[in-house]
Parts: sequence; structure tokens; C-alpha cells
Amino acid sequence: MTVLPDRQDRIAATTVFDRNIVVLAGAGTGKTSLLVERVLNLVGSGFCELERLAAITFTEKAAAELRLQIAAGLEQLRAAAAGERDADSGEPSGRSFAWLTGDRKFKGKLLAERALAALQQMDRARLLTIHAFCAELLRAFPVEARVDPDFRVDTGEQAALLCRAHWDRFVEAELGPQGQRHGLWNRTLGAFGLGELAEAARVLSGWNFPPELLAPERARGGAALLVERAAQVVAEIDRLEKRAGGITPGQTSWFATVRRCLAALAAGDETGLAELLDNPKVRQELNRGGLKPGRNLTGVSRAEFLGVADHARQFSRLLPRLEGGRFGDLVETLAPFVVSFREEFSRRGFVSFDGLLTLTRDLLRDHPEVRERLKRRFDTLLVDEFQDTDPLQYEIVLMLGESPDGSCDDPWQVALKPGRLFVVGDPKQSIYRFRGADYQAFSRAIARITDEGAVQLSLTANFRSVAGILDPVNALFDKGSTTSWRPDDTQPVYQPITAAGGGDLTPTAVEIWTVDGDRSNPLDRRRRIEGQVIEEEISRLHAE
Repeated sequence: MTVLPDRQDRIAATTVFDRNIVVLAGAGTGKTSLLVERVLNLVGSGFCELERLAAITFTEKAAAELRLQIAAGLEQLRAAAAGERDADSGEPSGRSFAWLTGDRKFKGKLLAERALAALQQMDRARLLTIHAFCAELLRAFPVEARVDPDFRVDTGEQAALLCRAHWDRFVEAELGPQGQRHGLWNRTLGAFGLGELAEAARVLSGWNFPPELLAPERARGGAALLVERAAQVVAEIDRLEKRAGGITPGQTSWFATVRRCLAALAAGDETGLAELLDNPKVRQELNRGGLKPGRNLTGVSRAEFLGVADHARQFSRLLPRLEGGRFGDLVETLAPFVVSFREEFSRRGFVSFDGLLTLTRDLLRDHPEVRERLKRRFDTLLVDEFQDTDPLQYEIVLMLGESPDGSCDDPWQVALKPGRLFVVGDPKQSIYRFRGADYQAFSRAIARITDEGAVQLSLTANFRSVAGILDPVNALFDKGSTTSWRPDDTQPVYQPITAAGGGDLTPTAVEIWTVDGDRSNPLDRRRRIEGQVIEEEISRLHAE
């Protein structure tokens, strides 16, 4: 029997329950089987009843597959424990049975009873997507969350219809003879067309935009909240540079540039900020984006460094748009529309897809008594595809992972309970960028969990491909190759993967195909060309 190169990490991932666990697992490494085996071990050992754990996936298909595999695994474990079938070491249930009866020395009768009890709890098991999980939490606490308990989740259609109708009424009232803000509208329309304002109103109406920026007392001052936040980030940078060691010259230069711009913004120095932003070197420096901590970082945690870098990065992208106070006028003009739209949307019994996350984060952050009840409700939280979640979801996971009796309102500073969190992810597969997935945010979340004492493990054995395919891929991304993968703050370090099953496929050559021609062609056209070439090659091979 082949000994897997990551065998010890796999054992730890399925049997260590007194520490939080972070598993970095590439494609084809058996993540789902690993999750199933851990659930079986949790249930079989008596560490956690099935109804007291939550397993969060990214897609409904993955949630359904996980539910089926856990149910099948529990039945197989029950049958093996009852002597009705032999345990198969190639299945999660077989490996779980071997560990529970061998290392843990549990008797077959007890295991069979626990597995049967878990099967009877399957309808109460929280094995679902993050959005479905959030919807359940909001419906369980509708008063605190300020939602209709029978709300319907809107994927965008209802919001689009309401937004158009609401916008027409808003513009008519604002620009009509009874409007009270004609001067503000004149300034805003001098910088933005009415169509641009309508699109901006639609974007701001989404729940991703911070509601505190839209409150009348904030919006009336234009970019007042931005000025206040800029001062806070300047203070964060100052504290970081004072305490941290091992910051590289490039990082120091980037932080210094962002700080100079933010200091001008915080001081209300519009002229000074405009001069800075007119400097090509400053704009080039701002466009570098965030940074990742180096190996020599001392004095502060990786999570703290990433947090400050993330806050500075957000401003580095926003700063070029602040010239002339245009952004402040835009927000002030549209804030009443967005506030009234959201209220009307909620009154009609809708919650948007993004709103599920924002409202859940706010519920957990602003109502510690609710958070405490949920922490007592769930002993363990397992999260799959962690790389494809966005910062809001990280905050939800961190708050639910908080130690008993904790009440910190900053998700990134909560003290985590050992053994409550188990997260699995592969940053190389972060494909949902359009949903807000962000490698730097992923790194910050992982750093926060590991800083709190979590064990970080890696799965490198691949069950999906043979060596003849994997070896060229590893060589392509090897550090010593001429085409070496160069990780930065937006991409992870490449982890070589090993074929678990060996295989005798040894190609004499590897072909890398790409679309030739003008890169200025639209992306959909290049994809059609690529598909056509592949189709022709398949037809040729089939004809042979």
C-alpha cells in the first residue's frame, strides 16, 4: 500500500480536536473525503453530536454532495461497528472505524449507537452554503436583525425593478420645484452625467457599501467619514512602523506614499492631495496595491500587518477618485436615495444575496447575546473552499469561532476557542473574484486563525491525476525554472503536488496551447477561437 507523502497531515486533520485546524489543499487531494472522515471521527468519538456542528460549503451542489457522503459514511460506520460489513480502508468510514476502534479503543456497540443517533439527526444537521446558513440565522433572530422573518432572498430582479421606479421618483422630487438641494445637484451634475448617477445609485444600493457612510449626518459633510477613516489608517501605519521590524524598503516606501496622501486628506489639504496625485511616481506607487509580510517580520503578528496593509490598500485604490471633492458630492447626493431604497426593499420582505452576509455580520457584531447563543448552539464549524469566501464571510466565521463569554465587536480581534474551527482551502483555486474573494483577505484570515494557535496542515497527494501530468506542471512552477511562478500579495506560493496513485503515463513532450494573434481582441472572441482549435484537434484525433 502506497504511503502518502502527506499522511501525517491527513491524520492530524481528521483526529486533532483540541486545536483549530487550517488545511491548505490543492485540487484532487480528497478534501471532501477528509471532511467526511473528520465528521465521522467527531461523532464516533463523542466529541460532537452531528446536530451541534455546522459544515459550510460554497455551492449548493457541494453541500448536497457533502450531506450524501456523510449519511453514507455514517451508515457504513454503523454497519462495520455492528459487524454487518467489513471496514474498507479506502473509504472515510473504514479509516474512521480503524482509528476509533484502534487508537481510541471504542467498542463496536457504542460506535454503532453513536452512528445511528447521528443518522437520526441528519435532518437537523447544518450542512449548507454560507448564504443558506446566514438566512437561517437571520430568520432565527428577525427582531435583532431587523428583517421580516418570512423574507424572500432576491437574486437581483426585484431590486432592479424597485431601484428603477424609486430612482425616477427620487430625481423628480430632488430636481423639482420643491427640492431643497439644487446647489448640491448642480455641483454633482457638473462632474457626473445623470446616467452615471443612476448607475452609482444602483451600486451604492447594494449591501456591500458601508451604511454608516450614507447616514445623513455623515453624508452631509461629503467625504467626512472618509476623512475620519483616513486619520485612523494613518495612525495604524504609524503604530505598525513603530512596533514592527523586518519591513522591507519596498514596503516602507509604499506605506510612506499612502500615508502622505491620507495625511493630506485627513488634514483637509485638498491642494496638497491634488499635487501628490498629479505626481506619476505617486500614482505608480499607489497602484502597487497591498503587501504581504516577509519572513523577517518581527514585533507584530502577520494578521496585524495584513490588516493595516489591507486598510491602506483600500484607500490606495480610492484616492485617485477623490480629487475635487467629487466623491463626497456623489455620496451626499445619493445617500437619501440609498437609505430610503433599502428601507423600502426591507419593508417589502426582501433581503438581497449580499444583504444576507452584511446583515448576519452586523447581527453577530452588534448583538453579543445572539453571538453567545449561537456559540453555545454549535460546538464545531467546518468551512470548505475557504479561499472563495469574501472578507464579510471571514468575519462571520471568526465571530462564531470566538471563545465562550467573549464579546469583542472587532471580528479580527476576537479570541478563538481551540477546536471550534476547521477550515479547508486552496488559494490557487480562488476563482470567485467577482463575488469578492480576495487572496490577501484569505491570507489575513488564515494568519488570524494561526496566530490564535491553530495548526496549519497541507495536502499534497493528488488522487485525480498521474505523474505524467503533474510532473510537468510542478516543473513549470518550480522556483528554479525560467518560467518560475512569482508569488506576491495577490498570488500564493506554489505547492508541488504528487500523484498518489503513481501511473505509467510518461509523455515525451508537453504542449502548451495559447491563442495566437492580437491580444486586443475581445476576450469572448479569443475564447471562441480557442474552443474552435480544441474542437478541430479532437476531431482530428478521433478520425485517426
